[in-house]
Amino acid sequence: MFERSLGLRAAILVVLAVALAVPLAISPVGVQVALAASSVTVAGSFQSEVGCSGDWQPDCATTHLTYDANDDVWQGSFSIPAGTYEFKAAIDDSWTENYGAGGAANGASVSFTIGSTTVVKFYFDPDSHWITSNYTSRIVTAAGSFQSELGCSSDWSPDCLRSWLQDLDGDGTYTMTTTALPAGDYEVKAAINESWDENYGADGSLGGANITFNVPSNNAPMTFQFVGSTNTLTVEADDVTAPTVADVGIALKEGGRIHSVPITLSWSASDDVTADAALVHEIQIRRRVHGSWTDWYDVATVTGRESSTRVIATWITYQYRVRTQDEALNWSDWAQSTTVRAPIFQESDFTLSGDWHRMFSSRAMGKHFVRSSTAGATANLTFVGNGVAAVMPAGAGLGAAEICVDPATPDEDCATVDLSAFAPTGARRLVKAFNGLDWGTHVLRVTVVSGLVRLDGAATTR
Repeated sequence: MFERSLGLRAAILVVLAVALAVPLAISPVGVQVALAASSVTVAGSFQSEVGCSGDWQPDCATTHLTYDANDDVWQGSFSIPAGTYEFKAAIDDSWTENYGAGGAANGASVSFTIGSTTVVKFYFDPDSHWITSNYTSRIVTAAGSFQSELGCSSDWSPDCLRSWLQDLDGDGTYTMTTTALPAGDYEVKAAINESWDENYGADGSLGGANITFNVPSNNAPMTFQFVGSTNTLTVEADDVTAPTVADVGIALKEGGRIHSVPITLSWSASDDVTADAALVHEIQIRRRVHGSWTDWYDVATVTGRESSTRVIATWITYQYRVRTQDEALNWSDWAQSTTVRAPIFQESDFTLSGDWHRMFSSRAMGKHFVRSSTAGATANLTFVGNGVAAVMPAGAGLGAAEICVDPATPDEDCATVDLSAFAPTGARRLVKAFNGLDWGTHVLRVTVVSGLVRLDGAATTR
């Protein structure tokens, strides 16, 4: 399958009263177009049958093709006896530059078979270098109400090859992509061999109804595709719009376990074509070391979700960034998080009120925790930052605690946690996290509600 690209061609030259030693042709819109070759020869095993002195002669003028400026295609027809033949395109009467199957330079020969003497028409596209014949492949044009926008002399012209669909890889699917159409509604059919004698409309029906399509904006890339096995023509706008990604945030992960500090990185992303479940997100991170940032480096790629659990070391400053790719392989710009550090505090950093006891434990953050079974006993931590989580063991035999941030203030936020029912169980769990606080000084308070409560410390973000 090959996408013939139309629009502004790289070969267009505006001549400003300068005599150039380049062969020129006049296009239908009056722009002079520089021809890449002065001649194209169909050189092959049939040449001696049409008047050349032998076969495979790149300099035989008898099998020269003619450049058609209206079509922007080299073409020519020859009456050839029955048989099987091979051919290639030779440029400027030499094998120095030649093209074969699939438009490949120095590529394999192209073949065709005819059962009786037949007029065979050959085509060479100077852009794709596709060399073919109407007995090698189907000649498919998209004929419709848009063709004049491509430079054809009129619309609904099945013989205008500016809307020629090509199949370089020989898989039976013919395509063309153009960016030359103004926004609007159009109609089209697939015409075979530059004629209305064989044409296909909606649903691949022979002589069927016109196919309608919409160009969403001026010069939007539009791909025309004809599937030879079903004779169906489709026209679709290419997805060239990159996804958007924003709101990259970092939050302490409730339920996570302190070794390094567990966080949830989240973001929002969307695309105008690709479903959220198919979006691919690339995550990078950098660290601040000795006053300087490291280079960004990859840490994860996730598909179909807008979050990722990470861990960061305490007291080191980090920054994350995320970008998103859609199914058309368009990448968004990078979206960055704010910088983050995650200081942790031990049980000894809390101010205790009531009956608490300090105990040794090899599983605690700092090898100690405090415990209390006295309802109403409190432990308070003053910290600076924008997030905090109480770190406590959870599991069978433990009681309940009320955990608050900024108690006795208008911003008070409290939750009661049943440590025996909390999941997952184990030591050093972030049993309650408060994220998204206003930057500043805050207080975390843990109050015993019932049963045995053990306090290991707290994790914060700033």
